[in-house]
This record gives sequence, C-alpha cells and structure tokens, in this order.
Amino acid sequence: MPRQATTQPESAEELEAELVIEEQTATLESDAAQADSVSSDAAQPDQAVEPFDATARVELVDGPVVGSGLTLVFGSPLRFVDLETGEAIETSLTNRLPVARVDDVVILANLNSGGLESIDLDDLGAPPVGIGVGEVGPRAVAPGNASGTIVVVGYGIQGEIGERRYTFDTATGEVLESVAVDAAAGFGNQFGLAEFFSPRTGGVYLTDVDGLSSRVAPGRLVAQGSGLLLVDVCDELLVCETTWFNAETLAPVDRFVPDDILSGQVLANGRLLAYEPKGVSRLDLMDLETGELLLVDFGNPGTAINGVSVSPDDRYLAYSGRGGAIVVDLDSGNEFEIRIAGTGGPGALLMSTAS
Repeated sequence: MPRQATTQPESAEELEAELVIEEQTATLESDAAQADSVSSDAAQPDQAVEPFDATARVELVDGPVVGSGLTLVFGSPLRFVDLETGEAIETSLTNRLPVARVDDVVILANLNSGGLESIDLDDLGAPPVGIGVGEVGPRAVAPGNASGTIVVVGYGIQGEIGERRYTFDTATGEVLESVAVDAAAGFGNQFGLAEFFSPRTGGVYLTDVDGLSSRVAPGRLVAQGSGLLLVDVCDELLVCETTWFNAETLAPVDRFVPDDILSGQVLANGRLLAYEPKGVSRLDLMDLETGELLLVDFGNPGTAINGVSVSPDDRYLAYSGRGGAIVVDLDSGNEFEIRIAGTGGPGALLMSTAS
C-alpha cells in the first residue's frame, strides 16, 4: 500500500497510542509555540540570532538511522537533526524550505518573500545571504557545475520577458551568468533543472548551456531526469505508446510507467519517479524498478520547489509531515519517524553529516 503524506490511526489501539504521544508532547509544543513567537520577531534576514541545542525537543521514534551518516534539515523554525545521535540544533529561521546543500552552505527558499537565501553551516547564527533578490522569481534550483554556485531557472523581475537561467555565487548572492531559456521547458520545477522539453508543436528538444535548442526525438516529453526520458510516441495510425529512453543514446529502457502520469521528474539516479497524475493537482512517488507506489499526495506541484529529498548516496528518502518527518531506507523498506516539538514544516533535506 502506498503511504499517504499524512496518515491516520487505523485502530482504536493506535488511536489511543497517538493520544498518549500527543499528551506527552503537549508541554513541549507549548514551549515550542513560545519559542516560535520569539523566533518570528527575531528571524529577520539581516539579523544574527544564536542557534540553540534542541536535542530535548526531538525524538527518533524508531531509533537512529544507523550507518546513514545523515543530517535531516527541516521544520519551522528550521532544525538540523543528526539521524544517528538525535542531536539537534534549532535556528530562528521560520517558513524556510531547505532546497540543496552546496559545499558548506544550505540553500533555502524563503516562503514569505518567495526568494532564495543561503546559510553558512559553519555559522548558523549568521544572517542569511539573499540570492537573486530583486532579480529572479525562482522556479527550479540545482547545484551548479562550479564549486560554490547554484543554477536557478525562473522569471526575471527586472522587466525581461520570459524565463532565464541564472548562475549565482552562493556565498555572496552575486549573479555570475544569465541566459534566456525557452518558456516551454516546463519540467523539473520541483526537483531539478529541465534539459529537455516539448513545445506545443511536438517533438523532444534539448536545450544547451547557451539556451539554444535542437530537436532530438519525435513525440511528447512526459518526464525526465537522471539520464532518462519518458516520451509519448504515436505512429501514423495514431496508436500511441509511452516509453522510457536513455537520454544520451535514445535507446529504449525497461522501467515501469504510471498509467495516469501527466508529467514528472526522475530522482535517485533513475530509481524513483515523482509525478503529477492526470486530472488532479498532487504529487505521487513511484519506485521505477518495482512499480510500487511509495507515496500518494505528498505535495502540490504548484506550491513548493521540492517535497521530498533523496540522500547523496540515493539510499534514503525523506519527507516532512504533521509534527515531524519520515525517513525511508529504500534498500530495506524500513521507515524512521522523527518527531519534533512544533510544526513539521513544508519540506525536508537530507545531507551528509560530515562537513
């Protein structure tokens, strides 16, 4: 059975256990509300506020994620939780969505302003650095090819028509490069950058680093990522088939195809597909190797840059929910719940604990 992003107890015993847990955390949540109130006043982008040890406010319900070497970044206010020790640091930053780690900084989407920021992992009390402030409305974010950079696709807010791809210095927020991109490149807005796209007239096109496009295959692009393309191709009799292809060789690839997919993005080195089903505004997650539906309705395609996070070694999956987060070991299927005092927040980021 696929797991819903927000689950409900299935029996009277589970309901009773849930109520006990809620009673035990009521005091902590009250404390958290007071802390959030203080944080809201203090968490201005241009102010430094000392983070504090929040270990007592975090519970690794299913035990540590032994051997993972991972830290989970999530919650509002934003917390950094070592998944092997339970040690946690809480910042004053509220309503931030962790997007990516680049070297020694973490990229955040500020859900209040709609912009991007970076914070220094070596100095979590330092003010966040604005990235592209007054320059770009971000739609897709990914680490850049050069150290200390990110690439952002979004609409220019300086009067330019259409979308542009920006390269930013994560430490300073400076624009290093800016080129126009085809507005039809509508994939990847939750999880990464779109290389391929299909215009209204059909065909699959590749966009190069200069923003120029060339046709590489017939059909209509449905999903992409991790060197894979999912394409609808129809013959002269209008018999259509949806097929996975290798993005470099365009040779067919054996992977499961959801029956109801509208568009999607491939994650975890070709192992997972996050996709929007036809006729509904939600995101589901499928294991492309087994065809198993892992998550149903874990996010809205139009409200966040990302809704799930995959670890750097592609083994673990994390997503945020009510009152905490869930980490899934994709190899074993084991799930680990992390409860926190306060709210879970809009998203989660898995990153290596070692700096």
